Formats: sequence, structure tokens, C-alpha cells
Amino acid sequence: MVDGKTLRNILMGLGFAEPNINTAMPALLGEVSQGNNGKLLDMSEARSYLGGVSRWTVQRAVDSGKLPSVRIGTRVMFDLADLASFISSHKVKARKKTCRFS
Repeated sequence: MVDGKTLRNILMGLGFAEPNINTAMPALLGEVSQGNNGKLLDMSEARSYLGGVSRWTVQRAVDSGKLPSVRIGTRVMFDLADLASFISSHKVKARKKTCRFS
């Protein structure tokens, strides 16, 4: 549990001039909810984000070093930015269609 003085110091360090818990917390929660800000996705969430690929497809990408992961205990977690980068690196350009019967 954090006491009031420690919480005040933390809020001051985050840039709140005269921190008031009633105004600071909604602002902090707003910042956290925007963007990823370090939120990690578990294996099933990562699979969904990647279009419903199999667990083994994701595991092969991790094992080969193509998809960075974070291990927390026995859990494998993924940063949303890493998943987006993985998708970008696997995009294929459209090929020109050529007619073979000319």
C-alpha cells in the first residue's frame, strides 16, 4: 500500500504540479488507455490479433526469432507493437497478372 506522501511524490514526478488524487487519477487512466503503453497480450489474444492463426504458427515465429516475446514465469506474452511490426514485415506486394496465352 502506498501512503499519501509517496503517492504525492509519484504524481509530482509525473508532472502534476499540485497533485489532487481526484483529478490526477482520471488523467493517468486516460493516458494509460490511449495506445498500448506496454500492455502485453497473451497467446490467445496474439493469435486473434494475427487473424486467428494456430498456436504453433505463433510458437514457430517466436522460436525462429521473427516474433519477439516476453516470458513471465511460464507464460509467453506479446507486445502489441511487436505484433504490428510482425504483420508489416509479412505483407506481400500484389503481383502483376500476366497473360500466358498471348
